[in-house]
Amino acid sequence: MLRRLTISNYLLIDGLDLPLGEGLSIITGETGSGKSILLGALGLATGERAESGIMRDPASRCVIELEVQLDPDRWQGWFQRAELPWESPCILRRQLEPNGRSRAFINDTPVRLEQLRELGAGILHVHSQHHTLLLNDRAFQLGLVDGFCGQHQAVEHYAGTYRQWRSVRERLDALREEEANARQEADYLAFQLNELDAAALQEGEIGILEQDLARAEHAEELLRTLQAVDDGVQGDGGLLAGLSSLEQALAKASRYDQRSASLLERLRSVRIELQDIGHEASGAALEVDLDPAAVDRLNERLDSLNRLLQKHRCEDETALITLREDLRERLARIGGLGRDLGELEGEEERLRTNVSKQADGLSKARSKALAPLA
Repeated sequence: MLRRLTISNYLLIDGLDLPLGEGLSIITGETGSGKSILLGALGLATGERAESGIMRDPASRCVIELEVQLDPDRWQGWFQRAELPWESPCILRRQLEPNGRSRAFINDTPVRLEQLRELGAGILHVHSQHHTLLLNDRAFQLGLVDGFCGQHQAVEHYAGTYRQWRSVRERLDALREEEANARQEADYLAFQLNELDAAALQEGEIGILEQDLARAEHAEELLRTLQAVDDGVQGDGGLLAGLSSLEQALAKASRYDQRSASLLERLRSVRIELQDIGHEASGAALEVDLDPAAVDRLNERLDSLNRLLQKHRCEDETALITLREDLRERLARIGGLGRDLGELEGEEERLRTNVSKQADGLSKARSKALAPLA
């Protein structure tokens, strides 16, 4: 229901505050008295295009406000979808600036002109000798019927359920397409994952393998070197044997020479270090593997890892391990698509059934309301 029309600086009107009461309001006047100006102001307030030259004072702002009482059952859902604060009475405001800029407001909230026009189209219908009536428009007819039988709230509820069903249906179609594509990809992903799992990848393994291969390829030379060090340090006539006689001589000299005592301490430290070197060389020599098949095994393992690096375009085994876990996660997601698909299909069926029931209820209510008019 229209409650008030306020006009400022529009055509012949400097300022006007027109209250409108309940029921039928009639504005009369002879030709040229300004009735069409009021209709033009109503049109601007409800989103019609503004023509140039409509300001009484071109240097001032033109403001038109329309206060309306809205039916919450019919309009509250629209305000929620438009993310606008719900208030009734509701004020539609149109501002036209001297620079030609136009602004629209609903309850003091800036809105797009399309939103103002959409709300205006639902609350105001102008029927004149030059306008075709909306009675032949199916949507308008349904709006009249729903208003007559009090079904606006049911229509809003149905529209909300229908939007939910459409949203779920779109998600379902997208998930079905994703699941179909995933099934085609799953076998290849599983093959790649099995290959990487079988490789038993370890961080830093390639570096260790390269060191082991170098030792295996020079095992005999390494063994001879370690044995020579052991013999040269601990064998008869070795370094330790020579140091023993020097140590005895310095021990005697240290009784009367402080510098000799210092040299003796240093010599003893050298002897301890040489003993450690000899023991370690001896132990390392025992660990040298002279197995001729070791080189082949190490080369085979390195070749296998390098083939995987080249195949998957990875820089190192760390990147291969990351790829392996990514493949595992992708396969897990693919495995979960079937479950998600089943849940979404159930939700879509429930909403589709609900939409059908609500549509059937609306149809019966409309038919019942129209029966006396048939």
